[in-house]
Amino acid sequence: MGSNTPATPDLPRAPATWAWSLNQWRSFRWNLTASADRPNPLGSYHYGQINITRTIKLASSTSVVDGKLRYAFNGVSHSDADVPLKLAEYFGIGDTVFKYNKIADKPPAPSSPVKVEPNVIQTEFM
Repeated sequence: MGSNTPATPDLPRAPATWAWSLNQWRSFRWNLTASADRPNPLGSYHYGQINITRTIKLASSTSVVDGKLRYAFNGVSHSDADVPLKLAEYFGIGDTVFKYNKIADKPPAPSSPVKVEPNVIQTEFM
């Protein structure tokens, strides 16, 4: 791959006038649809018309569990399962690996103990 000859040390002369830059700019094709951002259909919702069916209020907390400092949302500190969650769902063993909605929609009392388990929330977007 490549070439066996060394690169030439002589560089071509730079354009001396502004006309060259202007002509280069004029020759540029303005195809704004190629490699450009596309409209996001999810971003075109009228947010005032969305029905709110569930509200989850999150509160963070810290606690020492088994000698380790753990951070938690609504009393549940996430830990990875032995089997990847999507793989467990695919093979139909999700119920033995994790449980949905282990965190409540409202924070528990501040003195509640922190549970360490896989934290998976089941939500629906309509």
